[in-house]
Amino acid sequence: MRKRWSLWVPAVLLAGCGGRTVTDDLRDAAPGVDVLGDPDTGPLPPPSPPTPPPTPPPPTADVPLPPRDAPPTADAPLPPMPVPDGGPGVDAPTPVDTGLPPPPPPPPPPGPDLSGRWRAVAWESLGPPALRLTDRNTPIPDPMTGRATPLRANGVLNLATSRLSLAFGILANDHFYPYSDARTAEGFSAEGFTVPGRLDSRTGTFSIPGNPTPIRLQLQPDGRLVLDSPEDRTRVTLERAPVLVGLPELLLGGAAIVRDVARFVPLAHPRVALFWEVPTRDGRDGYNESYSAALTFTMGYAAFFITRAGPPPESARHRVGGSAVAVGWLGVYDDRDDSRTYNGADRLRTVSPIAIAWLAEGRSSAPGFEDLASGYNLVHQHPDYVTGTVGLTPFDATNPVSPDIPVPLRDADERLPDLLR
Repeated sequence: MRKRWSLWVPAVLLAGCGGRTVTDDLRDAAPGVDVLGDPDTGPLPPPSPPTPPPTPPPPTADVPLPPRDAPPTADAPLPPMPVPDGGPGVDAPTPVDTGLPPPPPPPPPPGPDLSGRWRAVAWESLGPPALRLTDRNTPIPDPMTGRATPLRANGVLNLATSRLSLAFGILANDHFYPYSDARTAEGFSAEGFTVPGRLDSRTGTFSIPGNPTPIRLQLQPDGRLVLDSPEDRTRVTLERAPVLVGLPELLLGGAAIVRDVARFVPLAHPRVALFWEVPTRDGRDGYNESYSAALTFTMGYAAFFITRAGPPPESARHRVGGSAVAVGWLGVYDDRDDSRTYNGADRLRTVSPIAIAWLAEGRSSAPGFEDLASGYNLVHQHPDYVTGTVGLTPFDATNPVSPDIPVPLRDADERLPDLLR
């Protein structure tokens, strides 16, 4: 897949998800017609005039009248009743102008609470050409060669009252992949972000400060959530995932992948490593290189495997927010002195946006770690605009992703992140 794709915010503070969607076009209905009579019967005849009541005979001397002040009897007519609508001899009530505005209409009933964790179950490109992927591998034929490639989507959306975080990607042959992008020249099929804002479950929106268009969260009758991106005509469908699932151990196959083999500047001694972050007493970060392996590139692709049966090294475990956590960064470096260990003589070529985070039993309340599940998490690492540090948003472990590393074409000034200092 070489088609550029993104969600509704490829650059989170530069694009929004407003505008009219497909569901808006279904709101108009044909007006109804009320039939008040049968046109075939013609006009009804006018009603007959009422029969006037009989005139009583005048009183005679043999019929005594009741006294003036005596109450009426059954044999005497009742006195006329006052007319309340301003008839003769009666003043109609005058309305009092209080000068107050009319009371506001009652607020609409609150909608379902959208906060919580949601997992992606489908991704669609509305085309043309149209394409639909699910969270399971779907063979997609290449229009040029006819050869089918299994593709799937994986993503997690975390919604809170004042915070939104996302990790999302598309995998081909169970791996993320690099591609050409007009903005960055080198794109990767995994994205993520963490932003502050305000969740309004009643209107189904999440508003980001400085962004005039909120993210629209369309709750469907079946309980799923739909997010449309008018910018590139894509749609993500998510379902609730109330139970966080982590991996009990590491048994992962990853790949270091080069986007453009022809322009790739090779490394003398390429190695891949998992660097566990180890804060030191002087406030600077050290790193435990618990895994390291030489890489052999074939047509821009080099496979590697990471296994670990137990928790991370003890030196990498730290108490954060009441729980023990560990963070490991994946990187590719040029082992220039061929020491098989990363040191000052070597050159770090890249750090993957895919990282490994571990959390002991329970949940962490520390900002930046609240999305982690117990055990190992494959996460997307990205700027966290809530904490001002590195954000870690887990992918869905129901069908785990791969710890892949996009390798840039040439050396850059790369350094390992420092999250735990």
